Amino acid sequence: MDTASLMQAAAPALKSVAAGVDSSQLSGPTPCSDFSVKELSNHIAGFWGMTAMSARKQLIEGGNPGADIVGDSPASVIQGMVDGGVAAWQESGATEGKTQFGPGEYDAAFAAQITLFEEVVHGWDLAAATGQTLHVPSEVGDAVLEISNMLCANAERGEGKTFGLEVKVADTASSFEKALGVTGRDPNWSA
Repeated sequence: MDTASLMQAAAPALKSVAAGVDSSQLSGPTPCSDFSVKELSNHIAGFWGMTAMSARKQLIEGGNPGADIVGDSPASVIQGMVDGGVAAWQESGATEGKTQFGPGEYDAAFAAQITLFEEVVHGWDLAAATGQTLHVPSEVGDAVLEISNMLCANAERGEGKTFGLEVKVADTASSFEKALGVTGRDPNWSA
């Protein structure tokens, strides 16, 4: 299955988790120590807006990383942004050539992989923070593990870095749980 199809396969899980976020949970902690539930929800929504533009090879200008996009109801905003982003990556040519993605230009296929990674890993963060479970198909978990191993190089780990130190998980853990460990997340984390 190609990356855009995997993104589409994982979308219902993220949208279901977003629908399960209660406004009373917005100030709660998440596995991302830099984000509360509301800040993580805003990050997810903003990311999906940005990645849709990347899929369409549109110029991304400015933006306010601290903007409150979701208000007190992340569900409808995140669900709509995910739908828009997934649809953009399904368009002809989305994963071909180069595109602006975040702070620089990337191969569009790599930007799509990062989008899948963000979709699933931050989806799990939101689920764990709100007492939910993110259910992703096994092929999505396999792909995210492969992407995690590629993105989470040792030089990117540790205090003040993009990823935490790897968390060891059982050999019998699912590919998705192993991917979480690779990113420095404990699959057993709870709020």
